[in-house]
Amino acid sequence: MRPVRAALLLAASAFLTTACDGDEGSPPVTAEDQEIRTGPKLAFDEYTVLFTNPTCRDYAFPSDQVVLSNGGARLTQKPKDVFCGPADAAPSGARESSPQNKLLSWIADPETNEIFFAYLSFSNRVVAKALCSAIRERNVKVTMVLDRETELEVANQVLACKPGNGDPSLAPRLELRGHDGTIGYAHNKVFMINPRSASPRIVFSSGNLSSGVVLHHENWHFLRLSGETHFAKSHVCLMDGMLDHYQTKRDYHGYIQGCRNASGKGEESDLRTFFVPGDGDRATDALKTGIRTSSFIGINAHRFSYGVLRYALADRLKDPSPVAIQPAVWRPLLVFA
Repeated sequence: MRPVRAALLLAASAFLTTACDGDEGSPPVTAEDQEIRTGPKLAFDEYTVLFTNPTCRDYAFPSDQVVLSNGGARLTQKPKDVFCGPADAAPSGARESSPQNKLLSWIADPETNEIFFAYLSFSNRVVAKALCSAIRERNVKVTMVLDRETELEVANQVLACKPGNGDPSLAPRLELRGHDGTIGYAHNKVFMINPRSASPRIVFSSGNLSSGVVLHHENWHFLRLSGETHFAKSHVCLMDGMLDHYQTKRDYHGYIQGCRNASGKGEESDLRTFFVPGDGDRATDALKTGIRTSSFIGINAHRFSYGVLRYALADRLKDPSPVAIQPAVWRPLLVFA
């Protein structure tokens, strides 16, 4: 028998889950665990995952500075392609495999007529220039939601771009959320193209719309899919919730939950969405299920301080069924197998 395999991938707002039969040595699958593995599957027209993986010049330490490795050896430069500076952005972003390059191609696509995005920060001037061109040359409607405390210089540049046809209803829009006693810490990272259409495109990522598109070690997910799927409809609920139902956490979560239930579409089992605030308990349960039923757990995260998951991992390590846990320190991602 093949060992149990269950993959759970976390980036921004989505979990990707797959599974097949387990063997006699695998932990028992509870009714709660089984819920993740049932339901319709999501059919993609495209699902592309890209990593920034920047290519950066060497950054040498000054000759009079002594820097030692953990092993005691003297280091002459900062880690290659890990430490990067602003000058490395252009060559890294210009590569065909760059998330920024694909994002620009989707913005420039003649079929793109509406864009919505929500990020903690927006400082990428290359993306801003592409958005401005789309507004002026093709009358693309652009709506931005950013954190209330972020720097707005680049967002204001986009706001200054006016549609070529002069239609005021197509003027770019900016809304600020979070840090104001409403929905709390607004940390969605999503870029949506033609969100209400029959064939929307959705981008979610570990990085913000900043140097995180080119220089940081981030993962970016590009999806084309039917607008009739639960996944697509739930992202429209997220968009409308952030724009019009943000006054309180209760209002925000209640609206999104009701909107999802009213979609008439069952949640797909292989790609599931969890929006916070509101879905934190559901997301935690899904993660705990992955920890409980997997034989390999890989953790990549900027920070890891959530006690519930730490305790779940500690319990899993005590389980009679062996499990391998491999930590890393970038690209927020959680993979079970």
